[in-house]
Amino acid sequence: MFLRPCFLVVDREFAGSISSRKLVIETAKFNVITAYSFPEAFATLERFPRVHGCVVSSGSDDQVSQFMRAVRDKHPEIKLILTGHSTDDDAPCDVHVEGYAPDKLLAALRELFPADSDTVDRTEERLEEEAGEA
Repeated sequence: MFLRPCFLVVDREFAGSISSRKLVIETAKFNVITAYSFPEAFATLERFPRVHGCVVSSGSDDQVSQFMRAVRDKHPEIKLILTGHSTDDDAPCDVHVEGYAPDKLLAALRELFPADSDTVDRTEERLEEEAGEA
């Protein structure tokens, strides 16, 4: 049985910015959990510790780096994706997606999780074939 990767999207801005990132991740057929603050994100990680990655919007303060360092310390297996125009080069991320371009975020997810992306693609192809036979 294939378990799709699950991502925690953290964005302290208005909900619309989270919705765009959620849509991109869901387009890749991955699962999404959301948090609107870093305390909520920490609580969510405690409740759902098997999250595969965190997508975090960059900010103008050091809270982003503090959050990412804390996640890295407690959950080193979680991939950290920083999006936006970062002003903090100290954020310990696995990949920085400059700006908010959906295609760049999707490419980063596929790069970080190539086997899962391939499995999703094969599953989608199989489902399309089965639907065509019906």
